[in-house]
Amino acid sequence: MLRKTVRSAFVVQINGLQKSEASLAGRVEHISTGQVLEFTSEQKLIEFMRAALDRESDPEAMRPE
Repeated sequence: MLRKTVRSAFVVQINGLQKSEASLAGRVEHISTGQVLEFTSEQKLIEFMRAALDRESDPEAMRPE
């Protein structure tokens, strides 16, 4: 169970939000792979997280070429 939890863990740092700001910006890191993205929208954050989780759940994607 712990292994699955780590594979689906992320650290998200949100840049200071102002009430007038319509979008979310910051940095996200996928813990098990170390992949990092500086995002400038909620959509980019979610896309990064979905892609990372999809790669973790696909055994073929984890094999070295």
